[in-house]
Amino acid sequence: MKTKNVNILVKAVGDESDTGDQGVIEAYASVFGNRDSYGDVVMPGAFTETLQEWAESGNAIPLLYGHDFGDPFSNIGAVTSASEGEHGLKITASLDLDNAKAKQVYRLLKERRLTQMSFAYDIIDGGEGKLDDKWCFELRKLKLYEVSVVPIGANQETEVTSVKSFDDAEKKESTGRNNYINSRLLILEKE
Repeated sequence: MKTKNVNILVKAVGDESDTGDQGVIEAYASVFGNRDSYGDVVMPGAFTETLQEWAESGNAIPLLYGHDFGDPFSNIGAVTSASEGEHGLKITASLDLDNAKAKQVYRLLKERRLTQMSFAYDIIDGGEGKLDDKWCFELRKLKLYEVSVVPIGANQETEVTSVKSFDDAEKKESTGRNNYINSRLLILEKE
């Protein structure tokens, strides 16, 4: 299993009176057609079959912090929708705000102290290609295992398109808490 990191940028934050969709983020977890820092290019259609498999299974794609499969508290939420568009793999995810780690990650996303995402995958089909007359490795078909919020990413062209805000009661409840997130970022060399 490999991981692929991508940068995210918060473009919109719900206002403080918004109490409807707290803990919901929208993001591009992958962007098509650009070379990341590993020389890989995710191709359109790379997620089509794996998204269908996830839909047919009835299971939610996990949203983790830092690819930490070993800590159940690092399972910070679930992807509620995922689809491929012209730009890339767009997800909507709901963070479990009853989980202290998820609540802290949510706060860090809103404050732009965490701005990147990653995903864990296996390559089903890939091979050499060219982009802008330079060699690249095309990721044509992937098996997706999870999507993670991470501190360091490889692809600088993804973005979070919205983050819904905490209401005032949640802010008061969380005041004074000092949450420390201890996670590890898995960086796997490509084969």
